[in-house]
Amino acid sequence: LTIIPFSSWLLIFYATSPVHLYIARFTAGLWIGVTTTVMPIYVGEISGPKLRNSLTTINNLLLNTGVLFVYVIGPFVSYYTLALACEVLTVVYFLAFVSMPESPYFFMKHKQRERAFEVLCWLRKGETEENISAEIKRIELAVEQQGLHKGTLKDILFDRGNRKAILISIIYAILKRMSGSGVMQAYT
Repeated sequence: LTIIPFSSWLLIFYATSPVHLYIARFTAGLWIGVTTTVMPIYVGEISGPKLRNSLTTINNLLLNTGVLFVYVIGPFVSYYTLALACEVLTVVYFLAFVSMPESPYFFMKHKQRERAFEVLCWLRKGETEENISAEIKRIELAVEQQGLHKGTLKDILFDRGNRKAILISIIYAILKRMSGSGVMQAYT
């Protein structure tokens, strides 16, 4: 997935027209959409129960740190230097996380119990094998439950509670975009 921000910053660096910048910003927006959806799920699946709540907020911390980075160095370097610096950070991110394994849930869903156990042992260094085995059983049960209760689009749309949640989410997203917070962030 790192190809998305990598290509976005590369396009910004080599942009020769506003259209290139629009495409790059759109691509960056896709990346933010993907990370704000996938990262909390992945972090939740690999982290232990004690750290899970704290770690799932890391996405916002990293996003805001990136914005702060651009605001701090942006005024002092050229446009191309800033794009290059952000590109370098993308490469560093890729190199730091390329060795991260899929989550134990992923391996359980694909019937690779032994691999899920190995990954969980790696993630829970210092834990007893008994605790890891108990967690593997919980993961296995959760995956089985998910398999039994596969929802369809119809289930989502025709359930009153789901419709209410979707409506609240849409209203929140619209109000957030219309509040001017993005403009305030861009110009402060």
